[in-house]
Amino acid sequence: MKTFLSDLIPKIQRYSKHLDDLTLLTNQHWVVIDEVKNSKLVYIFRGNNELLISKDGKVEKGKWEILLNNSILLETNDGNYLMKHGFFDENILALKIDGKLDYALLVNENNINGEFNSAKEVFDYLENKYVNLISKTIFNNSSKYYLSTENSLEMAFDHKYQGNHQESILHFHNAIIHNLIDRSLGYYNIACCFSLSEQEENSYNFLRRATRIGYKNFNMIKNDKDLIYIRSKPDFNKVYLELDLEQKSIRNDMKSRSIATTALDYIKKNELQNAILFFNKALKYNKLNFIIYYNLACTYTLNQEFDLALDCLKTSIKFGYYDKSNILNDLNLTKLRHLKAFDDLIDEYDKYLDILPTLVKKNNN
Repeated sequence: MKTFLSDLIPKIQRYSKHLDDLTLLTNQHWVVIDEVKNSKLVYIFRGNNELLISKDGKVEKGKWEILLNNSILLETNDGNYLMKHGFFDENILALKIDGKLDYALLVNENNINGEFNSAKEVFDYLENKYVNLISKTIFNNSSKYYLSTENSLEMAFDHKYQGNHQESILHFHNAIIHNLIDRSLGYYNIACCFSLSEQEENSYNFLRRATRIGYKNFNMIKNDKDLIYIRSKPDFNKVYLELDLEQKSIRNDMKSRSIATTALDYIKKNELQNAILFFNKALKYNKLNFIIYYNLACTYTLNQEFDLALDCLKTSIKFGYYDKSNILNDLNLTKLRHLKAFDDLIDEYDKYLDILPTLVKKNNN
């Protein structure tokens, strides 16, 4: 696929859907943007993980699979490719080849039939829809950019209570820029102003921003009179559940990491039973953390509990631990590597370990 450099994609990722939103991804005709070849290349992701690739009507079959870390593995006749999430909405799918900086662009032909024929048209669409959300919505008068920093927060609340919601948003934004208000609280107030202005999607977007950087008062979201408008909308419960689950996931992940750190301290003291106990406690808060499973596999190996070590190593690979070099050279797994069952496990998952040898390292840096 033809790829294009873009500094726009990272700026708008906060508005992107996840690749595992299969309703948007599957059974659509995703047309590849290619400004060089005079041909039409279409990708169709079927629900059974079958990939149909149509080139000027001639179809070949492959496979696709969503992996952890918001990545997708494509298996085609030309080879296997790991693509990282760039941006995804109902119209545009931007994928980045792992380890590179440019993006492949695919357009949903079901929604946009022939409107986009170049990367520039795609980027213009994304910029017009997502970039400078506040300024595109509110800053119609360029003179409004020049604000008094000192009084921004006071003026933000004054305008909000007076019903001047657009002015209020402008001043809240200025207060955030100059650190006059906690960013999460500032974004929450902007979400309220958008709700009061009956701008549902903008209100949701800033609620997402607020919760992702630490806003935790979900009781306020459910009861704040400023949010009555969006709470009356059909999508509110879905968005609220999304925010609540994301916030719980963040809290659980922090708790899991803290407990796992304690487990690592026990390993340094050679208190292996305590380390095993705390690693398993950590997994109760994050059952998908492949690093914890890998460390648990090492600890079970050191404690000569090889069956449990193999199970944990298998789970770590299944959930995304693809550093084959480390698995084959880690001194903590030395005794496990002497077993035939270890070789069988490596053979079973070798296609992932060969394709993605450094994925975990990149994501942890």
